[in-house]
Amino acid sequence: MSADQVTPSNFDPNQRLDAFPPLANSYRLDELLAEHFAFAPKTFTRHLFNLINDAVFDSIDSVEEAVRSSFNSDLTYPSQDDISKSINSLETLLCSATDRHFDLVELWMHRNIFAFPAKHSEGLLDHFKFDHMKLWDHLFEDDRFIGHQTSSLEPDWEKIKSEEAKTWDDLEKAKQEYLQVTDDHASLLAVSKALDRKLAGLKAVSTQLDVITSGAPRVYDPDTKKPLGLSSQATKLAEYFDRLSSLQKRQSDIAVSPSIANFHENPQDATIQDLSATLRYENLVNEFAMSKIDDLAAELGEKGGPTTEVDESLMEVMTHIAGKGKATDAKTPLFHKRL
Repeated sequence: MSADQVTPSNFDPNQRLDAFPPLANSYRLDELLAEHFAFAPKTFTRHLFNLINDAVFDSIDSVEEAVRSSFNSDLTYPSQDDISKSINSLETLLCSATDRHFDLVELWMHRNIFAFPAKHSEGLLDHFKFDHMKLWDHLFEDDRFIGHQTSSLEPDWEKIKSEEAKTWDDLEKAKQEYLQVTDDHASLLAVSKALDRKLAGLKAVSTQLDVITSGAPRVYDPDTKKPLGLSSQATKLAEYFDRLSSLQKRQSDIAVSPSIANFHENPQDATIQDLSATLRYENLVNEFAMSKIDDLAAELGEKGGPTTEVDESLMEVMTHIAGKGKATDAKTPLFHKRL
């Protein structure tokens, strides 16, 4: 063993500290990197380590569940204690390997990705600045510029004021947009709640309709032989109701007076056509009888008085007119003539 080789017996902590940059430069480097990346590199590596640990723990849980489900609890070997010991050993092995390898990865990332080159770090840290940091050089005196010309360092106050005014304008616009978005969000929430209430009411009505339609008999269209929906059934019922109302009105008109009843029959209804033809015939008979009565009255007026001869047909017609549509006796001649 050479004299220069470091052993636990001759280890000097100062020798190891000399290999690293000063602590102040390390802090400055961390701040600069955090400002450049918009996140702290150490925080990033810590989150990455937590993700790897979560993946390892999930894998161990899956393995434990698979092993316990594969072996029946009635078997003497392996017992549940043996399985638990094996899972603990596996967990210890994986966590140890993860810690060891991740330490190497973290060290490599902080030396090669989230760092300046070691031989240039001191010089870069003294002169590296972001654009928004240049203003501080104009406001605060820097020892590095002592003895140099200050004409080039004179700040452009007009430009600074214009940038500040523009920043305030942008901030005010962002504030107005935020307030508008907040109002719109509140309005949309109110509309959404109202629509949710209407939707709940429609769902309740739909449920009731489903219950009604499930218990109602199915109605088919007589022409197409297809089942009718609720709207089609309602239309058909409305047509039947109008037709029934028309028939009831005609029946009431006929009961009052067959001679003055107004008939607007449907040409497709054979029953109404037959009834209308019969009533028209009765109207013609009534008109003929009235004309005969007028002629007889005129003739009697010219002769000076009525004769004692009685016409049974004429008396039957007069009886029919007085009855206003009542049925004629089956034994009279007029009844046989009508037949």
